Amino acid sequence: GIGGLLLSELMAMSADLGAAVCTLEVRLTNAAARQLYQEFGFKPVGVRPRYYSDNGEDALIMTTDRLATVPPLREILAPLAGLDPTALRITGAIA
Repeated sequence: GIGGLLLSELMAMSADLGAAVCTLEVRLTNAAARQLYQEFGFKPVGVRPRYYSDNGEDALIMTTDRLATVPPLREILAPLAGLDPTALRITGAIA
């Protein structure tokens, strides 16, 4: 889906720009997002208590293994997003 496509591209861009890992926070109750992130190699590493101001819900901290140790990154991520890995390339940058 679109979420997987966006996540795949962001992770690929991060690796291209020299990021060592990707880390994010997700609501503990957001099972769909947590599953997506796990499919992309994110693992739970901690909790931020009362992180969300709207209801005081905790956030689960998730991170990847070192991006450089997951070669070739695009070949792993592209199928998860339903893409051909040979067709992926960065065409712009986030400003």
